[in-house]
Amino acid sequence: MITHKLLASSLFAGAVFCIACKSKPHPVDLKPEITESAPALVDSAAAAATTPESVPSTTVSDEEHYPGEAGFVCELLQRADMFKEDGWEDMEKLNWFGLFKTADNKVYLSATAITAEKTYESGEHTGWDIKTPGNDDTCYILVTQYNNLFRNGAVEEVKHLSYVRLYPGTNTNFRFKNVEYTLKASGKKPDDPGDGMINYKLYLVSEKDGQMIEELLVQEPFFDDTMVSIYFAGDMDGDGKLDLLLNTAYKYSFSRPTLYLSKPAEAGHLLKVVGKHTFYGC
Repeated sequence: MITHKLLASSLFAGAVFCIACKSKPHPVDLKPEITESAPALVDSAAAAATTPESVPSTTVSDEEHYPGEAGFVCELLQRADMFKEDGWEDMEKLNWFGLFKTADNKVYLSATAITAEKTYESGEHTGWDIKTPGNDDTCYILVTQYNNLFRNGAVEEVKHLSYVRLYPGTNTNFRFKNVEYTLKASGKKPDDPGDGMINYKLYLVSEKDGQMIEELLVQEPFFDDTMVSIYFAGDMDGDGKLDLLLNTAYKYSFSRPTLYLSKPAEAGHLLKVVGKHTFYGC
């Protein structure tokens, strides 16, 4: 179990998330290049107009929810400069794996040492500079080992999904390892057009053990000028099934990498959320 607090909520109002941090994935609004082997993505407007019955319940909830979050078992970090509250002492002593991508787009997991150098302003410790010595490949995420889930080696990735935002009304259909998946997002605009999206829910739908399962991945009461996006989709834990790394931040001023794995998922579930890290720094 994770026993420390990664940040204080009081930091929220003043923190500014910098999108220029080194080697950090940046979600963008784009439609992936579609080829014969690429997943077909459904346009938000078209999905809302043609398949409203496929959108999950829009019952309003004022609670943030990550199913199974009480059982977080992994620490997550991003390789970047970050605020003091985003990290903690002795980070370097943990057993870290990095999910990396090479310049020629090959994805792999590798056990890695990290350095967490303290940064200062006016003599006061204000932040951390997280690095992976000897490895400058793009780093999706750093994650601590748990029950030997992670092994060194190549990782299969769902192409064309990285950095895609999952707007309400969108059904994102794709195939991985001969299994069909759909990411379904619901939500609505509030009465005040100046407000962001409210009552957001994201589901993963697929078949497991002969049963169709609709798995709630995240529920947020509101969003402020941002949206859930995909950092990575593929097989991180080596069981041949889909895993997801999402940015589930509800406000533009921070990011929140959230890792969902299939191997530790219980019967009747597709994924288990194993860790998340709220990250304000730059």
